[in-house]
Amino acid sequence: MPSSVGTESDMRKWVADMISKLKWLQQEIRLRLEKDVVLKQQVARGHEHAEELLQASEEDRQYFLSELMKHRELLENLARGRRGGSHTDQEMTMRQTLQQLQEQAAQLTERLEKGTHALKAGSAALREKQRLIDDLEAKEESRRARRTINKRYDSFRKKFSTFQT
Repeated sequence: MPSSVGTESDMRKWVADMISKLKWLQQEIRLRLEKDVVLKQQVARGHEHAEELLQASEEDRQYFLSELMKHRELLENLARGRRGGSHTDQEMTMRQTLQQLQEQAAQLTERLEKGTHALKAGSAALREKQRLIDDLEAKEESRRARRTINKRYDSFRKKFSTFQT
C-alpha cells in the first residue's frame, strides 16, 4: 500500500511540474506572438515610410525638372537677345542665370542622393526586420513540432506503462 501512495505522490508532482511547464510555455508563446505582431507593424510602417519617401523624391524631381525647363526657356530667350539692351548686359545676365541653374542642379543632385541613401537604409532595416520575423516564425514552428513530439512520447509512455503493469 505505501508504494502506491508514493507513485500517486510522484504522479501528482509530475502533473504539477508539467502544468507549470505548460504555463511557462504558454506565456513564452504569447510573448513571442506579441513581439511578432509588433515587428510586423514596424515593417508595415517602414514600408509606408519608404513609399512616402519615394513619393516625395518623385515630387521633388518633377519640381526641379519644371524649374530647369523654365530656366532653359529663359536662357533661350536671352540667347536670342533683347532689343534695346547692350550685348555685355545680356552676357552678364546669361552667366548669372547659368550659374543659378548649375547651383540648382547641384542642390537637386544632392537632395536626390540623400533620398536614395535614406531609401537604401530603410530598405536594409526592413529586410532585417523581415529576417527577424522569419526567424521567430521558424522558432515557433520548431516549438510546435517539439510539443507534438512530446505529446506523442507522453502518450506512448502512458500506453507502455499500462502494458508493464
